[in-house]
Amino acid sequence: QLLFKLLRLDTNALKLLESVATDQSNTFLTIGSGFVTDVNSNPVNAVASTDATPVTQFTDDGRKPEILNFTIDINAGTISISFDEITRGREFRASEITIRDTSNPATQTANLTLTGAIVAGSLW
Repeated sequence: QLLFKLLRLDTNALKLLESVATDQSNTFLTIGSGFVTDVNSNPVNAVASTDATPVTQFTDDGRKPEILNFTIDINAGTISISFDEITRGREFRASEITIRDTSNPATQTANLTLTGAIVAGSLW
């Protein structure tokens, strides 16, 4: 058994496809003979695209995206938010964002909940 963690870039690319790896019925694997060798340097038997192997266990994306960081440029009037996974950046609600003067709501003295915004750009 070989277990490895996908790069975030590859995980996000899978999520963008929306018709691949969303459930057990659309998750299949092909591999080339150069993928791995045994201890005697024998290459693995390739799995051709015409004979893709179906997944035997599937766990779907049940995690909620989390903010990694954000930047704000008051002069340009922009906010950039980075998440730990892909999001639908064009489908957002600006009114769900509040900018406050402190992280503790009990001690805040000022805040502003946004009333609207336009997506200026998105990596996905």
